[in-house]
Amino acid sequence: APSPSPSPSPGGGRSGARAPSGTALACGGGDKVLVWYEPDETAFKDSNNMEIALHVQNKMSAPVTVMSCDWDQTLNLKVGPGTALPMGVLAGTCGTLTVPLCSKDIVRAQMVDGRLQCQGEAGTVQVRVPVPCSLWMKDEKLTAQEFQEILQNAKLSGRSKTMQIPPEMDVRKALQTISHLLRVKLVGIVDSVASLYGRSCQGHHVCVVVKALSDWEISVELKCTDGVLCSSLLQEVQEEFKLEAKAAGGNADELDFLSM
Repeated sequence: APSPSPSPSPGGGRSGARAPSGTALACGGGDKVLVWYEPDETAFKDSNNMEIALHVQNKMSAPVTVMSCDWDQTLNLKVGPGTALPMGVLAGTCGTLTVPLCSKDIVRAQMVDGRLQCQGEAGTVQVRVPVPCSLWMKDEKLTAQEFQEILQNAKLSGRSKTMQIPPEMDVRKALQTISHLLRVKLVGIVDSVASLYGRSCQGHHVCVVVKALSDWEISVELKCTDGVLCSSLLQEVQEEFKLEAKAAGGNADELDFLSM
């Protein structure tokens, strides 16, 4: 078989050197390949469908060719057709696979398991793609008055939690982290209380109120059209802060990334 060469990926890029960012979601791999995706690179198709760009980094000294993908389907989350294969990835570079996802239930975090069948030494690579609820969110700009009208008139379920701010992070950085993670936009800040708003691709209101209790502690309150979505998003914030605290405790390396 001919040696694979850099080729256009289904995601629109070419294979090349890159590494996961600090917000990347790990999907598996090992000493031969590393698989992840960037939440900011997802693309909505409609209220139930999106595409993620799955990055496959070749850590070996020889080329890798991804020949096929085999995905487990569930009642709530399915992987659609459309991934262009085979894909060649040269040593030390990264290729990108577009993975179309269809979900009927966006209010719960989900997971899709799969296997990348690779030619050569890499063999079969087990992958587990996390699909958090925040992936289905879109930030939306509101005035303070519009935000208050939603709080007063919409039927919302509320959840709240007091959280310790991770080391090396102040209240402002914590607020920025929540805004970026949940894809909610700042409405305003009054007397150390920040209001943020976002909307799911299916039209759920997501109102977030963050109150600074001290230099190291905040209260995070979410009010959403759906109570399950509210709990799921709040849990994402808690988990993100735990990861930030872990990273602050030492130098994050690749093993830390793979254990996410």
